[in-house]
Amino acid sequence: MDQLRAAASEATASATAPNPPDSPQLSAVLRSGVSSLADADLPLSSAANSPTPPSPSPPSPTSASASISTRKSSAHQRPSLAPPIIPPDLAPSVRCWICYTDYLDDAGTPSATDRWVKPCKCKGSLGYVHEPCLLRFIASKENASGRPACPQCHTPYRILSPASPALYALYKLDMACAAAVPYFLLAGGGISVLFLSTTYGVYALLSVAGEDAEAWLADPEWGWRVWAGLPLVFPVLVLARTEYLDNILPLVPLWLLDFKHITAPAALTSSLSVSSSSPSTLVAWWPPSPATAMVLLPWLRFAWNAMYKQLSEAVLLPIALHPGPLSGTPSLSSATATSGDAESPDALAARTEQARVDLRMSERTELGRLLVGAALVPAVASGVGYLLARTLPAGFAAKVAPTTLMRSLIGGCVFVVAKDLTYLYYRKQKLLVNKRKRVVNYVEQS
Repeated sequence: MDQLRAAASEATASATAPNPPDSPQLSAVLRSGVSSLADADLPLSSAANSPTPPSPSPPSPTSASASISTRKSSAHQRPSLAPPIIPPDLAPSVRCWICYTDYLDDAGTPSATDRWVKPCKCKGSLGYVHEPCLLRFIASKENASGRPACPQCHTPYRILSPASPALYALYKLDMACAAAVPYFLLAGGGISVLFLSTTYGVYALLSVAGEDAEAWLADPEWGWRVWAGLPLVFPVLVLARTEYLDNILPLVPLWLLDFKHITAPAALTSSLSVSSSSPSTLVAWWPPSPATAMVLLPWLRFAWNAMYKQLSEAVLLPIALHPGPLSGTPSLSSATATSGDAESPDALAARTEQARVDLRMSERTELGRLLVGAALVPAVASGVGYLLARTLPAGFAAKVAPTTLMRSLIGGCVFVVAKDLTYLYYRKQKLLVNKRKRVVNYVEQS
């Protein structure tokens, strides 16, 4: 420290003396003073400006720690592209963890093929890696969420990538296009489904109504109700095969159709006014208008579903409640009497409710069959109506179904009733077979 103070005093005195600025002695003294000050980690400005050297004072621990933390943070934030210094004792164990190439070659000298970097906080040999290998690793993780980081210490990698403003703008545009692609796909899919549903609605209308459908589609009085109702034909047909819309489905045609079409015919009104009940007068209002028929159809479906539910319970519930194997077809009274002697009314009620739940669960239809069945309803209804018109007498068929729409509606109703009754018989037979199953004892062969 005494040599440092002497060098600083000599430098100050030489600076105030009338020597030329390019004196060799002054340059040598200044160089020696600057190097000494730098080695001592003291501020150069205080030594150069003060006429006398400052008195030595012990540095406080707080200022020393603050100075050290400041230097560490500035060094951590400053990007460094200089090659890392690998200690000689660590060099033999350094190996790239991506390509598994050693740092030292067979001769014991550092390999100069690729540049080595230390991009993370990992200690020891794992902290060093080839720069080209790491860049390939980062490129393979570009599609992953978040910034690329070290797999071991999870330190985010810092990459310097000089780019022009034009490239940055194009990159932002590319990212915006990539983010907008799902929305365009969703919009395109929705429009495709809308067009497909509308096309199916037109097909269903032409299949059921025949030649009258063209006039309905061209009639301006229907307006938005037709174009809003056509895409809903297939969803309504699908939901009509379930129980989800039983409470609101009868009200759906009321907003799709014009209320002025839902009126009683004049013949029925006049017959009621004159209190005439002759068959010829009561049949004069048939067939109803297309709008009236479409409004009444959901109510007919609702009534039939209620009847079918009661009929299914009356047929299947006695078989499901029978406690053991069957030899015949039991009735509800015999099934409850057989089990009522051994169990309380509460237990019987719980078992009956569980049997109802099991029957309801076994009646569920697969989604694929549900969609295909709903899509085939218009064609099947039209085909059954055509067969009925061909089978029944011509005069009777002309009175009952004078139009294509009425023929298709009647054919659809007949098909639904026949299908449900056939399915009920099929379920009954399957349940009987399950109840009649017996397990055969194993007999050892002598």
